[in-house]
Amino acid sequence: MICVSSSVFAQSHISGTVTNASSGEPLPGANIVVVNTDLGSAANMDGSYTITLSPGEYQLSASVIGYETQTHSVLIDKQNLILNFSLNIEAVYLDENIVVTASRKAEKILESPSSITVLNQRVLEKDVVTNAVSSLRNIPGAEVVQTGLANYQVALRGFNSNFISPTYALVDYRHAALVGFSFNPFAAMPIDPIDLDRIEVIRGPASALYGAGVETGVIHFLTRDPFRYPGTSMSLRFGERESAAVTLRHAKILNDRLAFKIVTSFGTASDWELDSTDVLDKVHLDSYVDSIFSGVTDEFMFSTNGKRDSEVEYGYITGSLHYKLPNRGMIISNSGYSTLKTVFLTNQGEGQSDGPGVAFTQLRYQRDKFFAQVFFNQMINDEKIYLLRNGSSSYSMSTQFDGQIQQNIDLMQGKTSLTMGVDFSQLSPRSKGTVFGRNEENDTVKEIGSYFQAEYHISPTVDAFVAGRADYHSVFNRVEFSPRLALVWLTSPLHSLRLTANRAINFGDPVYFFTDIVVQESDLFKVRVRGSTEAWTYDDPTQITSLFNGERSDEIGIPYSTAYEFTVNRLLELGWISFEAQSFLLSRADQVMGFAEGSLVYPDLTCVECVENDRQVNKLPNREPLKPTVTNSIELGFKGPIAKGIMANVDLYYVRRDHFLSDAQLLTPLVRIGAITTDLLAAATSVVTDTELRQYGLDMFRFSNLFASAGTQLDSNFVAIAETNENYDENTPPEIMLSFVNFGKVDYYGIDVGIKFMLNKNVFGFANFSWISDDYFTDEDLGEKGTGQALSMNGPKLKYALGINYTSQHMLSLNCAYRYKDKFETLAGLFTGSVPESHIVDIGMGLDFDRYVTGLQLNITAQNVLGEKYRSWYGTPPIGRMIMGRLIYSF
Repeated sequence: MICVSSSVFAQSHISGTVTNASSGEPLPGANIVVVNTDLGSAANMDGSYTITLSPGEYQLSASVIGYETQTHSVLIDKQNLILNFSLNIEAVYLDENIVVTASRKAEKILESPSSITVLNQRVLEKDVVTNAVSSLRNIPGAEVVQTGLANYQVALRGFNSNFISPTYALVDYRHAALVGFSFNPFAAMPIDPIDLDRIEVIRGPASALYGAGVETGVIHFLTRDPFRYPGTSMSLRFGERESAAVTLRHAKILNDRLAFKIVTSFGTASDWELDSTDVLDKVHLDSYVDSIFSGVTDEFMFSTNGKRDSEVEYGYITGSLHYKLPNRGMIISNSGYSTLKTVFLTNQGEGQSDGPGVAFTQLRYQRDKFFAQVFFNQMINDEKIYLLRNGSSSYSMSTQFDGQIQQNIDLMQGKTSLTMGVDFSQLSPRSKGTVFGRNEENDTVKEIGSYFQAEYHISPTVDAFVAGRADYHSVFNRVEFSPRLALVWLTSPLHSLRLTANRAINFGDPVYFFTDIVVQESDLFKVRVRGSTEAWTYDDPTQITSLFNGERSDEIGIPYSTAYEFTVNRLLELGWISFEAQSFLLSRADQVMGFAEGSLVYPDLTCVECVENDRQVNKLPNREPLKPTVTNSIELGFKGPIAKGIMANVDLYYVRRDHFLSDAQLLTPLVRIGAITTDLLAAATSVVTDTELRQYGLDMFRFSNLFASAGTQLDSNFVAIAETNENYDENTPPEIMLSFVNFGKVDYYGIDVGIKFMLNKNVFGFANFSWISDDYFTDEDLGEKGTGQALSMNGPKLKYALGINYTSQHMLSLNCAYRYKDKFETLAGLFTGSVPESHIVDIGMGLDFDRYVTGLQLNITAQNVLGEKYRSWYGTPPIGRMIMGRLIYSF
């Protein structure tokens, strides 16, 4: 008992706190252990701890998920000791800090109401690709579609398009889409990695702050400030397919208040080409239009009248002036010009861009919590863009003018942060009739929006967000409201839970309302793409226009006389009869009696059901005017470390879209007849005699065989169309129309998972997974049963990526990544078909020569290193291996 008492009285207490090294905040729950013993303690809510120890030498270690472990050696005597731990955040979390895009103001990622991924300059420089947007290919929730060396489209959480971009793209707060089209020409944007500070990607609707059309997410490219990053940098990129690019950035601080930078870049390459022996490269219209052309105009249908040039050229020059005002404000003036030569995609087929330009001017003012800007974008295309299918060129001097003012205010002694702003935008499409046709003088679009976001600190760890925006659109002449509600709970300094509900509006772009362009034309009919703000209507009974003579009637089918004339003309085209025989046979057409009844069918060959009072009637339903798409979504997100050295970002979301705006759809119903050769032949032989035929080198037997052979083309084929009243013109051939429609509703749900892990200070890795509940919607899914309409996500239901990166303490870095995409269907105008699954492996290497030559580095990336031929989009060239290197020298 005396010995035990002596031991107890000899014990001492060691105590202290465990805090965040950067912020000083306590780290409750931190584990403090005595190394090589079973002794230890956990930090209290205030970060404090106490451990009782006997005299001696010990090592104490403090650790918590998300922070580097810290160990101290101590000597315990008879006195109590104080030992504090100050832990640094693990390197795996340091890339993610402050963002400006999610709430249109600076905030910590962990406290943001949105799902965010940030790629910093170090990552962008080491990934050698033809365009910086390609570096998003391995992040969760992003579908990067590459259709050529310079052609990319990006969808966030779902629907993609080959021309109208679903994602809102910004460069230094300026909307960077092609004026009037909402097409993101990433290759023409000034976003070379040597001038990029970071890319911020916001997943999910953002109309509450950014306005109509921002229903899937935002990609924001932020360039480097000349005050923070002065100096000169040169980049030389080189690689396969004759790829070469050079970029120069020069930034200089002139004095304490004035700095400028100039960036110029030019690149060239030889693009992948179509393989005429590959069936997937034969892009054509839907099957029902193929049937119309089959045997009659095949040569016309699949011909390429324009010149497809596989040489790619792109370049830009920008300059900016930054001036610091005495009141701590900053004025930034920025201007630039870019040009692009490449093959690109439209709903009507491939287009060729032979170097049109895009110019912009921007003026920004920032001071503390006030922001204002104006910018002017202009497309400069003097008929340097044309469709390859028919060689028709387009002209554009379209302009966009935007102005924005925003103020942030702190209220209630800092418990509430209020952001308010007003936006104005005017789009003025100008195409000299080459794109907007008869709408050229009435196609200006104006939008005015005002918004707010209130952030209320319910407690030190819980924030509530309430945001709303009202937008007026001149085409619809109405105001729509887009709200957002969110709760963010910081369960620890490195963990957050987020619940967000959004409503987003998409009014559509000028192409939806004003497009008026003929994309195919023959002696029989035309194919026209046309937008509209009005309803498409049909007469009662529906008027049917013949494809052969343009005559209109309310009978569904074809008179035998018309079929007879067509077959006789076909005999001459085939060279089976003479001109004299044709004239004679046509003179008997009015004697051919009979009528072949047909049926109306939709684009997928389903029959048009026109039923009233339980009986079939010849009356097509009218199509209502376009409505804005309304997107409602709810999202649950988690972000934080889940184990030592492992960071997770998990988003669960549900989306419902009403009045979904489609890509251009083939809308014109057609009249399809059955087999009529036998009856038509009987009618034809009844109006001529053997004696008459012999005068033209024919006899009844030979005429019957030739006529039957030529006439079989009409069997089970299409002979007429149902034109809308708005598109019918008796002075022109019949027109098959592609237009934009609203679908009733679409709903789906999905999950995005992003994992980052650190094996040690030199080895990092990632694993990403994205899944969506549905990628193809039938007419029944859309609430449009019987219409034959369909809608595709134009992207895979499932995709995932894995990767690992090694960085030595000296000069070497290595990386390897694998990504998988499931097969999917594209449904985008002419580009309709199946895209097979793909398995892609990328590897990279970086060498930093800074120890020998300051500012010199070499990076090499081999995309698709195994050389698998794959497609991101139906009907585009297969993409192979691409190895490129980039040498950067900064001084």
